[in-house]
Amino acid sequence: MYCHYFSNARKAFLCFVVWYSPLYMLAQARCVIVDKETGVPVRNVKAYTDKGDVFISDYQGNLVIDSMFHTAALRHGSYLERIVESQEVKDTLWLLPQAIKLEEVVVWGEARKGVFPWMSIAMAQAAATATPPPGGVSFDFFEMFRKKPLSRKARKKNQQVLRELEKQAEEEAAHPLP
Repeated sequence: MYCHYFSNARKAFLCFVVWYSPLYMLAQARCVIVDKETGVPVRNVKAYTDKGDVFISDYQGNLVIDSMFHTAALRHGSYLERIVESQEVKDTLWLLPQAIKLEEVVVWGEARKGVFPWMSIAMAQAAATATPPPGGVSFDFFEMFRKKPLSRKARKKNQQVLRELEKQAEEEAAHPLP
């Protein structure tokens, strides 16, 4: 009975599944790609196999290579390229960050007056186009908070400006705009 239940086609299919499923399991390689310095998983690492396949790690650094390969090149823009063999792709792979290092830097200093020539031109143009305050009186609010004491002349000027501002406020209150 047992032999009659399985036909030849079913036996062949069953043999195929039994023999090739371990090979498929061996062909699938899984690992997590991690930054060597910080230990943080790295996303979007591309694995280029020697067979021409390309696989990309997910947001958790998980990389699954679903094909048979001998070597794979792991590439990411911020890390050094690493070439691994199929036996290495088991658990965790570490990538070293690229370091751009300068051997020696020499700074030659001069007076700052010529450092930004365009800035002095822009400041001169802004000063030329600035409109004077209405009534010819200017008032610097933060001048009141300077640490050094004001001269008598500066205190009188501040009092005069405050009085003029109070007059303007009273006039605006008396004649509101429609």
